[in-house]
Amino acid sequence: MIFKEGDSSQVEELSASAKKVLRRGGEMRYKPFEERVDLWNDIEESYDNYLDGRCGDFLGDMDNHFRSRFEMALLILAVSFKNCGETFKPAERFSDTEIEAYRMVERYNVFEILENRDFKRRIVSGERESIKLLAEYYLHIGKWLDKTLDDESLKLPVRLYLKRKCDSYKTKINKAVSDLITEIDWFGGFIFECKGAIKEDASPQTVINIIGSVVNRSFDGIGGGIGATKVNIEGSIVQRTEIGSAIHCPACDKELKRDEKFCTNCGARVGTTA
Repeated sequence: MIFKEGDSSQVEELSASAKKVLRRGGEMRYKPFEERVDLWNDIEESYDNYLDGRCGDFLGDMDNHFRSRFEMALLILAVSFKNCGETFKPAERFSDTEIEAYRMVERYNVFEILENRDFKRRIVSGERESIKLLAEYYLHIGKWLDKTLDDESLKLPVRLYLKRKCDSYKTKINKAVSDLITEIDWFGGFIFECKGAIKEDASPQTVINIIGSVVNRSFDGIGGGIGATKVNIEGSIVQRTEIGSAIHCPACDKELKRDEKFCTNCGARVGTTA
């Protein structure tokens, strides 16, 4: 017997409210409570109709795709209720872990639109928030999400949707960090210091706090920027014009410029020299 797939155009009509919520994402928290409740009820009813086969049946990948659309729209609304301190009993269908995983993925959604050149410009210009986000995800949050989304107690459509997002971040972030370590002298030392301060079982919020502290200390300790350097960008290559005479790393004795904050050989903190 030949399998006859359902009518996807009917699913598109049925999921109109879900797609609206997905497009707005975290901005849904600014909508009135009553409007979000109405959306929840509409999406939940449409999802029930889909599960009841009103649009026909779909094979695995397509079925998971459509289920993810409904589940993620409901999860976004559940997060909005929680973020606003509102009580909405139906939203308890989602666990705290599912809500935290969504929040973490959304925190790094800037990685969807930035290219490597954009990362470099932001890092070189000393934009603290970009430095924090890149280090957080690269050193810990990405691994935390991988482990969390392997948890089979989470709803499969939620796991699949968030894993697709994470996979799109991962390749881009790893490439950006690799390039930055090679092209910007202080960046490798900064990553080394952050890594040493983070315990393997640290919670996402603890990691965010630690890296924020390292970034602020590194910037504030040297007059608002990491490294007393002049920076030029030619093409995609970051070049530095070093200033000052040489000093030596206290850990490996590598000769360094006087303005270096971290050893470019071993990553040890050098500090400033009067």
